[in-house]
Order: sequence, then C-alpha cells, then structure tokens
Amino acid sequence: MSRGEILWIVAPWGVLLVLLLVVTQYRQKTEDYADGQAFKAALPWWVGFVEQIVALAWGFAWAVSIWKLYSLLLGRSPAGSSSVAEEVFVVLGIGLIIVPLALLCANAVSWVVPPLRHANQRAFRGTHVSFGSLNMGLIKGALVSLPVGIAALVVAAIQPWANW
Repeated sequence: MSRGEILWIVAPWGVLLVLLLVVTQYRQKTEDYADGQAFKAALPWWVGFVEQIVALAWGFAWAVSIWKLYSLLLGRSPAGSSSVAEEVFVVLGIGLIIVPLALLCANAVSWVVPPLRHANQRAFRGTHVSFGSLNMGLIKGALVSLPVGIAALVVAAIQPWANW
C-alpha cells in the first residue's frame, strides 16, 4: 500500500470520525436524546428485535443494489483489481448510504404492521418522541450521511491516490 493510499484512507475518515464523536458528545446532552432513551426503554424487546431484523434485511437489499449500481457505472467490478483505499471508500460509502435508508424502511414496516405500531405508540406515551420526530431525525441524519457516502463512492471511482 502506498503512502498516498494511507493518507487518503486516514485523513478524510479520521476527520469524519472526530466530527462524529464531537456531534455525539453534544447530542447526548440534549433533551431529545433523553426522550429517545426513555422511548427505547419503554419499547418491548421483541419490537426492537423485529425492527433490527427488518433493518438488516433492508440494509442488505440496499447494499446489494448500490454495489451493483456502482459496478455498472464503473464498468467493472471493484472487487476485480481494486486497491485497499478503493475498498475502504466503497465499503464506508455504501455503509453511509444504506444505514439511514434501512432504518427508515424498518420504521415504515414498523408503522404498517399493527402489533408493532401499537407497541411503538404505547412506548411514545410520556415522551416528546413521536413516529414523525424519529423519522425526521433519521431524515436529517440521511441529509448528511447520503452525500458523504456518495462522495466516498465518487472518490473510490476516481482513485486520486493512484496519482501520488
């Protein structure tokens, strides 16, 4: 692995990780975060389990779809002759794209299935959290996560470290 690849792996993802840690520290001190934790505590374990399984299934479907689209647009499979830096950018880029999408899909399924919806509605009582506010939070996260993920895929396709 060249120095250029190492720099391209460590620098942008290191900065992103530091920013994420700062935002997380700030977020954990807000009233919304406390309400979200109270909602999660009131939610039956089986609802969370079902939502996680649904999110994993949707995440897998989104990941496969984005991988195929990336390969199609690239004109070759990145798995063929890729560098470590390209693999890192592709995996993290796809991850940043699929996580909010999979969680939004899981929430939609949770709202459509009556037993899940009723359990969620019972857990919302006594908090300022609602189905809409949870999804709005995911949408706000997606407005940051998706462009960063798409940018990571573009960087992986361009491979600027190859010129170093």
